[in-house]
Amino acid sequence: MTDSAASVAPIFADWRLVCSKWKIDPINKPEDSSFGAVKTRGEIVVLSDVGDPASSIQGAKGVAARFKPSVLVKNLAAGYTSFAAANNCLFGVFYGFFVLSQMPEDGYTCGEVFAPAFGVQILSSF
Repeated sequence: MTDSAASVAPIFADWRLVCSKWKIDPINKPEDSSFGAVKTRGEIVVLSDVGDPASSIQGAKGVAARFKPSVLVKNLAAGYTSFAAANNCLFGVFYGFFVLSQMPEDGYTCGEVFAPAFGVQILSSF
C-alpha cells in the first residue's frame, strides 16, 4: 500500500501492522484461508464514491464480488465517505434497502450531490 497510495498508507495501513509482530496464536483462526466468496445470511449493499481518493471502484467491485448476495451502488461524488456526500438518489437507495427491504440493481449509479462533503458548505463569495 505504501507504494501505490503513499499519502494515505500511514493512516490506513501502517498502524494495523503493529499487531502482526505479536507472538500470539489466534484462538478463532478461520479454517479456510482462501479468502474466496463469503456466503452471508442477508443481502449486502456495497456503496462507493467514484471519486474516492483512498478506495477505488475496482476495490468496491472486489468486495461486492466476495459477499453473496450483494450489489454495488456507485455514487458520482468525490470524497471518502459516501454517506457524507448524500443525495436524493442515495436517500432512495437507503430507504428502499433499510425500510422496504428492496435490493437495488447491481451497478446502480447515483449522482447530483445534495449535501456537500462532510456537511460543510463553502460560500460562493469565498
